[in-house]
Amino acid sequence: RSSITDLNNRILSDTTCSLYEQGMDAVEGGFTSQFFPVFNGRVYAADDFVVPADAQWDVVQIIAPGTKNEDAIREVAITFFDNSADNLPNKIIYEDTITRPVADHEDANLMITLDPSRPLELSPGTYWVSLTPVLRFNGRRGRWFHARTPCSSDDEPFYWRDVSNIFGTGRTQWTPATEFSPTNCKLAFSVIANDLNDVTPCFGANDVSDRGPSIPTIGEWGIIILALSLIIMTMIAYKMIEEDRSSVTS
Repeated sequence: RSSITDLNNRILSDTTCSLYEQGMDAVEGGFTSQFFPVFNGRVYAADDFVVPADAQWDVVQIIAPGTKNEDAIREVAITFFDNSADNLPNKIIYEDTITRPVADHEDANLMITLDPSRPLELSPGTYWVSLTPVLRFNGRRGRWFHARTPCSSDDEPFYWRDVSNIFGTGRTQWTPATEFSPTNCKLAFSVIANDLNDVTPCFGANDVSDRGPSIPTIGEWGIIILALSLIIMTMIAYKMIEEDRSSVTS
């Protein structure tokens, strides 16, 4: 099986796929989701995704488009919640702060790879994810906005929570996005994972193998060697024929 390596040097197999994708090709304006160290406060924008029945996901990476102001994003906190009986973000089941590669500091679009020493395996069910870059407010220079995407009246909206009431809105509990964004009430993001119950290689839109060069499998090496052998044998035969022709005419 071929393998690839992402920017954080985590080995990904050819079964590492985009298993859940939402709104990546229809991005609208963003909404604040961020940890503010100067206020020691966190503002969450969280959206849900579903691990289907009979699946077991080993989550590798979350990709989230967004926009930012001037300051570079060096650290991003990633939080996963389970689902409450009321279909809200509930208990935190995974939380970590990831240092981004230097090359990504100025990029507002987040590609956050989980620490392989802290794996996250998800059984079937509904979960919520929130990305909160660690940025000082710094006179509005330090801001990040998670991109939103259009939604219908049947869609479950993303939820927003300003834990410390930094913005003074009083929304210290989970608040549906439809209260302030009725038409763009979903967040754009993608969940990259291995389905431990399905070893089928990725194809088409779910293929993430463009992140690095593939290493040929044993079977592929065999085909390459056979092809090279045939080329060499053909060249030798051609040379022998040419030598025979020259001996006849000389």
